[in-house]
Amino acid sequence: MSNDEYSQNEKAINAQLNSIGIPTNNELESKTTFNGGIVYVNSYTRNDGTKVKGYYRAR
Repeated sequence: MSNDEYSQNEKAINAQLNSIGIPTNNELESKTTFNGGIVYVNSYTRNDGTKVKGYYRAR
């Protein structure tokens, strides 16, 4: 995300952070260990050449 994109979306980003927050590493680790609910997907490149950054997702 560029600085311009961030500036344009800063209010929405902050609203989301305040409503759902960002999980800590400990929270992610415990949810993965006990519930199997969150997993980390490593970065990869699609067949069409599109690069996808790593991210967390529900199992």
